[in-house]
Amino acid sequence: MRSTELAESLRAYIADGGFGPGDRLPAERELIKVLGGSRGTMRRAMDRLRDDGVLWRGVGQGTFVGRRMDGRTADAAPFAHQPSARPTAALNTTNPAEVLEARSVLEPRITAIAALRATPDDIERMDEAISQSERASSLLQFEHWDSAFHGIVATACNNSMLLTLFETLNQARSDSMWGRLKQASLTPERISAYILQHRAVRDAIADRDRTAAEAAMRDHLRVVAANMLGES
Repeated sequence: MRSTELAESLRAYIADGGFGPGDRLPAERELIKVLGGSRGTMRRAMDRLRDDGVLWRGVGQGTFVGRRMDGRTADAAPFAHQPSARPTAALNTTNPAEVLEARSVLEPRITAIAALRATPDDIERMDEAISQSERASSLLQFEHWDSAFHGIVATACNNSMLLTLFETLNQARSDSMWGRLKQASLTPERISAYILQHRAVRDAIADRDRTAAEAAMRDHLRVVAANMLGES
């Protein structure tokens, strides 16, 4: 497994696992058991996510989610000991329809910003996620790389507040009701359509066309919502 692939798996693991800013990740050996890869590959993957501001590592402390706060430890990071203050508490009372509505408001704007700020490395990671989606041999694998693609786009906007809001919404994908609706709505034809829609988003971002990028993401989410909720 390449470090780029493992980095996106780790990124999705963080988003889907409900980790918030300042939360400590499991030990490296535990992550390898869950995600695979070698020790060297995992460290290179962590280095990539560290460079993206997704996590930081402290000698003798462990690995924590978010950017290091001016040399302070994770204990001083925002929300580290205030779980009740996190917006993720809303996930206990929401439903897939609300989540899709919120995503349709947030993600198109994030995508427009990403079209202005995405780096060549971001585009490369989008290509990797699309390629992995095409090769997925199960619905779970496709859902993993589908989630990873959206996470890469959100990261590419390079706005920590928007990324936090996105990750809050993305955590809903681990909800059992979401999983049942998504898997029930997926067909080979729809999977192919979603991949084409992702590619349209990627191409617009690569072209620095923020209007086209925003429209492509909005159209994609509209199709996903219609398929999942049975709307015409």
